[in-house]
Amino acid sequence: MSIPSPSEAQIVWEGVSESFLAKISGGLFGRTYRLSPDYLYICRGDSLANYEAIPLTFIRDVQLDPSANTQAAGDVVISVCRSDGMETIHLASIRDPAAARDRLKEAVRQAGQRRRRAGKRPPEDVLAEIWQLHALHKRGAVSPPEFAARMTVLFQQLL
Repeated sequence: MSIPSPSEAQIVWEGVSESFLAKISGGLFGRTYRLSPDYLYICRGDSLANYEAIPLTFIRDVQLDPSANTQAAGDVVISVCRSDGMETIHLASIRDPAAARDRLKEAVRQAGQRRRRAGKRPPEDVLAEIWQLHALHKRGAVSPPEFAARMTVLFQQLL
């Protein structure tokens, strides 16, 4: 399964960084945030070609930055489950951060429901099993061919 680019995906919300640096650079040093039913795209610079696609099912929490002005521009803080642990990402200086947070939370909830209906395991469970398998492989309890085969299956479960 390939991930659609931010220009190909069905976008349900879009936010643009309104930071000082983004404004004075004409968007060159800014960020565009695009939300599809399955991914949060963080696009860097003034084009959609340089981006990171975060599966919504990997997002564990969505909060406002405590210093955010909920009526103007502020930050939305998300916690993302990665293969090496949790990562905090700031959607920086976006207009109406409270509305953005609410829209993102709803999209994450809906993506989780679709994943459960499809009978798929939560990503954090799969990642925990990957770490356990890795530890067994390092101790020599799992052969390299068995390790590769089981890892392939586990990575497919993340999609």
